[in-house]
Amino acid sequence: MNVTNRPPSNPYATGATSSAYSRPRAGADRFVDDGIAAMSPARLLVALYERLALDIDRAGKALADPEPTGEQRYEAHERLTHAQCIVEELQLALDPRVWEGADALAGVYEYLHGRLVAANLSKDPAVLDECRDLVTPLLEAWQEAEGTLRAVPVPEPGGPVAVVA
Repeated sequence: MNVTNRPPSNPYATGATSSAYSRPRAGADRFVDDGIAAMSPARLLVALYERLALDIDRAGKALADPEPTGEQRYEAHERLTHAQCIVEELQLALDPRVWEGADALAGVYEYLHGRLVAANLSKDPAVLDECRDLVTPLLEAWQEAEGTLRAVPVPEPGGPVAVVA
């Protein structure tokens, strides 16, 4: 058997077999990818925090019943593992050479990641509340910072730049 002519096990893994008919989500995926690529770094950071908060909220809703079903537990697991991935990405993006507060925030991320893992293992809504209490003020601070950055006028390329001494 000629292995090189064998189709990939996941037809979505390559663009070779993708079309509007074989992959209906291709257009939606491209739309999302283009939207993310067009975000400013500040907006991307806020979007990550917003999704982190959403994942924590959705996990909390899935575990709201005193006796969650297997499906609810699985939903909580999916949301919490996604939240853990976001925290890992936020942690990787920190650069202590650029910002002196990076090490302190890295400690918060490390603690939050551990609590998300604990929430996933225990399925304890109280641990999720603690995670939400950690994320909410950070989200609000980054939203405020993003708003401040949007208010600062950006000079035209090649135009005059004011230097403040």
